[in-house]
Amino acid sequence: GDGEAEEAEVVFAPNLRRPELLLLLGRAQVGLHTMWNEHFGIGVVELMAAGVPPVAHASGGPLLDIVKPRGEVGLLAATEREYTEALAQLTLAPRAAQRRAAMAAAARESVATRFSNEAFAQAFCAEAGRLLA
Repeated sequence: GDGEAEEAEVVFAPNLRRPELLLLLGRAQVGLHTMWNEHFGIGVVELMAAGVPPVAHASGGPLLDIVKPRGEVGLLAATEREYTEALAQLTLAPRAAQRRAAMAAAARESVATRFSNEAFAQAFCAEAGRLLA
């Protein structure tokens, strides 16, 4: 990263056990999530919780609920060009490593405050209370 040419490693690893997944996430610089219009996007949340900046599709849950604030916790893309540009920003651009580190910290904080069990319980109870009032 950081503008220097280096050997890229892309890993496709379906159906991993949790320990194997966590090991790979611990080594990842960027997570790519391309599913269009996914209803929520738990994979994006898992990337963020592991401190891996996501580049996710600009639709569905990632757009509406997860990758917020945009540009601080991850990037969104919809076209091949946008994905390419986002990946380049996080891997090849000057100061890419610093940007990834800042995104990783912001992403972890976002997940801890917005998607924890406590946050879900509070939001659920608030909505249930509103509906029953």
